[in-house]
Amino acid sequence: MKRNSLLLLLIVAAVLAGAAVLKSSRKGGAMPADATGKPVLASLAVNDVASIEISNAENSLTLARQNDQWVLPARFGYPVDFGRIRDLIMKASDLKIGQVMRMDDRQRATLKMTAPTAGSTNSGTLVRFRDTSGKELGGLLVGESRKKRPDQSPAFFGGYPDGQYVSPDGGKTVYLVSEALFGFSPSSRDWFDAELLNIPSAEIQKVTITGTDRDPLTLQRKTDGQGLEVPDLSRKEESDEPLVSAIQSSLSFMRMDDVADPSMDDAATGMDKAIVFEATTTKGEIYKIKVGAIDPASNRYVRIEVALTPEAGMPPPPSEGSSTNQAAIVATNAAPDATAAQSERKALDDKVAALNQKMGKWTYLLASYKATPFTHSRKDLVHKKTEPKDEEQKQEEKDTKKRKKK
Repeated sequence: MKRNSLLLLLIVAAVLAGAAVLKSSRKGGAMPADATGKPVLASLAVNDVASIEISNAENSLTLARQNDQWVLPARFGYPVDFGRIRDLIMKASDLKIGQVMRMDDRQRATLKMTAPTAGSTNSGTLVRFRDTSGKELGGLLVGESRKKRPDQSPAFFGGYPDGQYVSPDGGKTVYLVSEALFGFSPSSRDWFDAELLNIPSAEIQKVTITGTDRDPLTLQRKTDGQGLEVPDLSRKEESDEPLVSAIQSSLSFMRMDDVADPSMDDAATGMDKAIVFEATTTKGEIYKIKVGAIDPASNRYVRIEVALTPEAGMPPPPSEGSSTNQAAIVATNAAPDATAAQSERKALDDKVAALNQKMGKWTYLLASYKATPFTHSRKDLVHKKTEPKDEEQKQEEKDTKKRKKK
């Protein structure tokens, strides 16, 4: 009898333990052994992905592959940074299950593991991958990241992301993955290849600014090579060096803020009365920036063209006054460099062609402050020089102040 009673107690204990484990699993934290390490999106065929939809409670965005190029259909088909597209697809494909989470609706909301709805404050970011026919190849709901606080760190330190809550089925099944996910943005500006030009200021040899409503302005590199200067200053004039320096560095890290509708005509963008900024580099490259009107958001319409001077990349001609024999010697010595010069010219030609192919058909929008250096006139850069005061004038001003106080 005692043995049977003991056996019955063991069976009851086992049942109660199993129920406790099941209850704990439903509340969260259980991790079936057969799920760990498996792909979150096991069926995602990365080579078949032809479009990506990203949405959250505020925005939605579609990235599409058209003619072997990834573009933003909502921004007139403007090209997208392919490196980011590739990283996003591979990152989603490579995600491995670290832990299967069991949670109720309140926990899902807390971790933003609910599908996005307009105005919601507790929904995640939904990413859908589709093929050329529009069929969904896989979807990923991205919620909150898991934070980890280093040992012995201050209490106010919130920690750093060391994992992410994700779901392949809109929040029904929630996984914790070991990698914190970034870059799943539904904002078009985050996907532009925003850099237009990056010309070091030291390479700018000459700048001209012209327009229908102004006298031409020319800035030339100083004889000592240290920056640009306004030529033909009178004894009573001086240039605004910070503004001159801003003009010289205006093509460094030149980045767009948006792209304009290609259907807009020149009258709408102000290109029919554009200010033309032209910078020539020490290599013979000519960068022409046409600055148009200001849009309702205080951006300037801008177009970019690139060309080369005839002598760009080629060896300099013999100096004037050299004899026929000297010219022949120079030509003989320069012969081995002719091939190198031709290669350099071809490299410059290819560079210019690529830049015009990328930017030639687009009108960009730049924040007004970025476009200001392209629009300066001589009167902006040249001021009347402040003459130093002599001792007699200083004393007279002091005496005048004393009389006024009395």
